[in-house]
Amino acid sequence: MAARPLALIGLMLGGIAAGGGACTAPTAASCGDRFCPSRTSCADDGKCVVDIGACSKFEDGSECRRSDGTRGACLTGSCQDSGQAGSTSGGSGGASGGTAGSASGGTTGGSAGVGAAGGATGGSAGVGATGGSAGLGATGGVGGTAGTAGSGGSTSTACDSAVDGASCVLPSSATGMCSSGTCRTVTTFSGAIGRADAPVGVNGALVALRNHPGAPATSSGANGAYQISVPSIADVSLRIAKSGFVPSVTAPIDVATYGAVTSALPIAAVNYWLGFHSAAGVTRDTTKGSIVLVLDTKLGETDLSTAGALTGCAGPFYTDKGESLPDPQALGLLRGTAIWLNCAPGTYTLTASHPSLACARTAPVASPTLPVEVMAGSNTLAGTITCE
Repeated sequence: MAARPLALIGLMLGGIAAGGGACTAPTAASCGDRFCPSRTSCADDGKCVVDIGACSKFEDGSECRRSDGTRGACLTGSCQDSGQAGSTSGGSGGASGGTAGSASGGTTGGSAGVGAAGGATGGSAGVGATGGSAGLGATGGVGGTAGTAGSGGSTSTACDSAVDGASCVLPSSATGMCSSGTCRTVTTFSGAIGRADAPVGVNGALVALRNHPGAPATSSGANGAYQISVPSIADVSLRIAKSGFVPSVTAPIDVATYGAVTSALPIAAVNYWLGFHSAAGVTRDTTKGSIVLVLDTKLGETDLSTAGALTGCAGPFYTDKGESLPDPQALGLLRGTAIWLNCAPGTYTLTASHPSLACARTAPVASPTLPVEVMAGSNTLAGTITCE
């Protein structure tokens, strides 16, 4: 079979690199005369700073990097503004609600007005109005004045009734994005959309955030370049579409842990994809979808890596790196893609094996064992399984 250039390898999710500073999650990297631990990176002043989204792995008070480029301190699993992290983020406003009354009145008011948990959750517990009114009780004197909302008290309620993807305001006054009822910091994805059968960028492809209908979409520009804002959550997924091409969707990416990523993503022209099916001996069924997985074997190995069969799919079919059409006789490969065709819509768990190496899905996918979703008429870009 004649070799044809293939962007499917270089443009797969397997080519995603975590963005950031001198050291890249999740491996350790040098910082002057020492090494930064996992999930930290070297800052300009030579300090090891907790990476974006990694505070859940570190103690409260650890210096961390925020999505807007500033530094903060870890608090209850997230990187807060240093000033907010040093307080209870809004509880004191509610606590003052009932203490100003007489003993009998103020006692009731005081207990109701405690709102220390309010800022920590970014929610309404820090609002002190309840404390103030309770302080009017019994025969005591005038109850305490109503406490004011703590810093960041509107963070959760701002997204309670908003559609996912809508804009919101973070405690730092920066613009965030609503996701599952919470205002999240915003991270930027960038990269290029390219043809799956040739190293050519695709202009005018629509790039949208899945499951966040309120988020602005974008279109690829010159040479397929794109940039899109996404929330800092553990399961970000994109959809790429253009007339004359089969839509591509990405497996979930853990932005909360790995931060901004640069990803080059492929999209298959309909005519090319029909030819791919024909070479594999399969008739394309548009009511079903496909899974495209990069399979990578440790350099120097001669034994092939093999992807597991999936019930409900045809394949896997293997395409060596540098090829654009499958070899129906291939039983595995060293480096290239494993592709399952005509998969019934649903979720699938991908596996791979090697005679002597351990195989696992690699970052920045949300989880190595997370099932891959297939949708009718689309190609799911499942990331990479590496055997090493």
